[in-house]
Amino acid sequence: MHIARRPRHATIVAYLALFASLGGTAFAATQLPRNSVGAVQIQRGAVGTSEVANRSLRAVDFVAGDLPQGPAGPKGGMGATGPAGSVGAAGSMGPIGMTGAPGAAGPAGAAKAWAYIEDAGASLVVEARSSGITDAMVTKGGTGIYCFELSSIPNAHVGVASPNPGYGGLPANNDRIALVQNLTDNDFAAGCAATSDMVVVIHDISAAAPVNWFFNVAVY
Repeated sequence: MHIARRPRHATIVAYLALFASLGGTAFAATQLPRNSVGAVQIQRGAVGTSEVANRSLRAVDFVAGDLPQGPAGPKGGMGATGPAGSVGAAGSMGPIGMTGAPGAAGPAGAAKAWAYIEDAGASLVVEARSSGITDAMVTKGGTGIYCFELSSIPNAHVGVASPNPGYGGLPANNDRIALVQNLTDNDFAAGCAATSDMVVVIHDISAAAPVNWFFNVAVY
C-alpha cells in the first residue's frame, strides 16, 4: 500500500521562487521602463507611418529633396512697377539765352566813291558792287595798270586799293599788291592820259612784274 507524503517546507519555497522568477520575466517583456529603447534596439524598417503621430515631424527630419516644393507665395507689400510716365512739356527759355535786339545802324562811311574792278570782261567796273565810279572813268594803260579820271568827284584827296586775295582758291594768288598814285591831273608815264587823276598798278611779287588782277578801290 502506497502512502502519500506531504511536501516538505524546502520544496514549497523552491516552487515559490521559481514562480516569482517566471512572473518577473513576463512583466519585463510587456512593460518597458522609460528611455530604455534606443537606435540600437530598433531594427531598420521597424517604424512605419502607423507608429508616427501625424504632424509630429518637421522639415529638418527629412533628407534634402524628399519634400516637394510648395507654390510661390504672394508678392510682398510693395506693388508691381507701374508704367513709365509721359514726357513732360519743355520748359521756357531763360532770360540769359534770349537773342538781344539788333543794334543801331552805324554811321555812313567816309568814302566818296568806290568800285570793284574785274579784269575779265568787256567792262572793268562791276557796277553792282560800285558807287560813284563808272566804267567810263577807268581805262587800261597796260598790263596791270589802271587809270582813273575822277574830276566828277569833288574834294577827293586820296585813293586806296586792295587786290582780291586767293582768287580761284589758289594760295599762289595771294602774292599780289596794289600801288596807288592819285588825285592830280598828271602824266604818270605809265600809259595813262595826262588828264588821269589816279593810277593803280597791281604787282605780282613772285614774277616781279605788273599783272592783270581783280581789286577794290575807294576814294576819300
